[in-house]
Amino acid sequence: MSKINTNFQLNLMPRDFESKTSSLRIIKRIIYTAVVFAFILIGYFVLLGYSISLNSTHDKLLKEVDEINQQIKEYSNFEANNIQSQLIMIRKILDNHVYWEDFFKAIEDNTLLFVQFNKLEVNSNVLEALLSGQAASYTALAQQIIIFEKDQKSFSEAIFSNINQNKNGSIGFNLKLSLSKNILFKLNE
Repeated sequence: MSKINTNFQLNLMPRDFESKTSSLRIIKRIIYTAVVFAFILIGYFVLLGYSISLNSTHDKLLKEVDEINQQIKEYSNFEANNIQSQLIMIRKILDNHVYWEDFFKAIEDNTLLFVQFNKLEVNSNVLEALLSGQAASYTALAQQIIIFEKDQKSFSEAIFSNINQNKNGSIGFNLKLSLSKNILFKLNE
């Protein structure tokens, strides 16, 4: 009997196919590698550009923060100087403020019942008051002169002038008072 050969190979592909496919595989792998490399290269340059952009933005933000800090310093210095200058101005205003209460109280306390004042002009710069008034009689006016001359605390000098008798019998007069500084201004203690 004859032996049947069970060991045989059947190849339906042409003999040079394998060599053709292996070169195709190499080309495909080269193309695939080139594409992957291109993507990696593109990604690298995109990230590099983005990094440069971020650094530029970072530098701009740092400059802006420095400018804002400088503006805050200038504003703080301005505010401190402004507050200080306002306090100095307030102090000057208070030092030069005329306090009328003591003046009118002194006039009221030193004026007799039979004497009336109908005009008042005060110049606080030269500490002088000009008053016009009427007294019931020459006696009342003489007593009034004595009272103003005695009050050296409020008035350093009292000068009466233009003394005349009016049609209604009252005595008209003008009075110039030199005021002491403490009657109009609160002196610093």
